[in-house]
Amino acid sequence: MTTLSETGLRFLLGLAEVVRPVISSGILTEQLGDEARTLIDVGYLIPDGNRKTVLVTVGESEVDVPVVRDGITGQFRCFHPDRGFLEVDPLRLGTFRLDTDRLPEIAIRLLGMSANTKPMTLLPDHLWDLGQDYLTKKKFPIYLARRLGRPDVHDRIAEALGPRRARGASLLLTTGAIPRHLALPPEYRAIPIADGLVPSGRGVLLDKAILRGVLLGGGMPANGGPLIHSAEFDVVTVHGKEYRFRGQKQRDVVRQLVEAFQGGQPQCLTARVLEGAEYSDTVNTLAKTFSGRTDWRDFIAEDSGSCWIFL
Repeated sequence: MTTLSETGLRFLLGLAEVVRPVISSGILTEQLGDEARTLIDVGYLIPDGNRKTVLVTVGESEVDVPVVRDGITGQFRCFHPDRGFLEVDPLRLGTFRLDTDRLPEIAIRLLGMSANTKPMTLLPDHLWDLGQDYLTKKKFPIYLARRLGRPDVHDRIAEALGPRRARGASLLLTTGAIPRHLALPPEYRAIPIADGLVPSGRGVLLDKAILRGVLLGGGMPANGGPLIHSAEFDVVTVHGKEYRFRGQKQRDVVRQLVEAFQGGQPQCLTARVLEGAEYSDTVNTLAKTFSGRTDWRDFIAEDSGSCWIFL
């Protein structure tokens, strides 16, 4: 399986949220540069014919106008309402489509599961069963959903998941954000793939600690639940165990991480968190912040310049 950069992966995830995930070669090159060729070569993006229209800017709007080919010069042209005939770069006419059948492969790679894992399609183009993987000391069912946030798609996905309810929790990875008003069967704990990424070598992987937090914590609650804190963040209770933080700077670190967790985007840049707590440049890790104690590692992770709460 090909290692994806974070830029390339986020591009594919964004494209996956489009009804018909097609993009022109011109825009593709503009957004990804040389990396576009990699996505095409490995087959994540496949040719989808030539566009017959192009977008032109008219005032503050974009308008689709037809493309014609000059019978004498062979040059492609379009008619701009304000500027008359304009030449069109042929590269803008080539289009590529995201091969949505390859999305499960990408998710399996991000999870670090075996390359021989065979996903099962539950709802063509929108929902896949990725099998089971160890997220704690036991395996949990994992699913992948595309365009879950679209009401018509959400209803079909929820219907397809219903008969597959397990006795315990199941993890649902999504290609896009999850609107708060959408409801899933209670056994399913959902997280956007983009919210669980951490750097790994030349690319990115899904962090199992973040996934465990979603899976075992019942999602990322707005308040209460498995994580409760005092008004001053000097006391944090996680799954019934109490943690006390005496120094104001430590409390500021904890506050930032708790707020990020409760906001649904738990991963933070360590440097930014320490800056927000007004630490000096000599304190550049959470280990230094919490020097002399290790209990914070029970629910706070730190790796590769990032830190986050997991439950």
